[in-house]
Amino acid sequence: MLLRLLIIEGLRKKEEFLVKGEIVIGRNKGDLVLNDMKVSSKHAKISSNSKGLIEIEDLKSSNGTFLNDKKVTKALIRPGDKIRIGKTTMLVREGDKADLTGKFERGSWQEVLDEALAQNLAIFESQPPALKTSGLFNQPFVLDFTHGFQTGTSVVFGFGPRSIGRLGADIVLTEKSAPDLAFELSPISSGLCVLRSSDANIVVNTVKIPVKQTVVLKNGDRICIGPTVIVVRSMSDDQVLK
Repeated sequence: MLLRLLIIEGLRKKEEFLVKGEIVIGRNKGDLVLNDMKVSSKHAKISSNSKGLIEIEDLKSSNGTFLNDKKVTKALIRPGDKIRIGKTTMLVREGDKADLTGKFERGSWQEVLDEALAQNLAIFESQPPALKTSGLFNQPFVLDFTHGFQTGTSVVFGFGPRSIGRLGADIVLTEKSAPDLAFELSPISSGLCVLRSSDANIVVNTVKIPVKQTVVLKNGDRICIGPTVIVVRSMSDDQVLK
């Protein structure tokens, strides 16, 4: 049986993954990285047992693994269960995408974009009128991760400002070498948005952007943060940039 994990609490809230094979969860290594000091380097493992049933096993973590609020060493997991590791809570759901490849994958890029855009619009509509006017980007745009640990991830932004980094409020970079705050994206009168660098190693296309310096982003620009490459894509484009 395939299972999916939907993160309902924690820094990676709203992300959903398909579990196939053995999955290791940890703070800075594994198939699912949770950037949380309460999570051990290798915290827990999800795998199938000899009977084909899926179970979670704590890997001698410092703060424990909890299933339905009970601390467990090893236990079977089923749809409807809740797994808590550090500050992250995951809801176990039945999987329905048997054709996906890989061990730990998000849904299709279109599903990700549709869900993210809907979330952005819902949040935006709940804001006061002043924020709607001052914080709205000229048009929604997408950040596509094309290289690095988060390759295949796509995030849609409709309003800002937004912060990105290892401790970013809007996008959490899971690369171990990522800075706490890499850059911020803010609305601008013309163009997609303006990037303000918060780290000395941010590169846009081939130009290194000094700390506190800004650059106007356009469709197709590439933001590099160590091994992570993010492509900026206007929502008006029908083709996903490679």
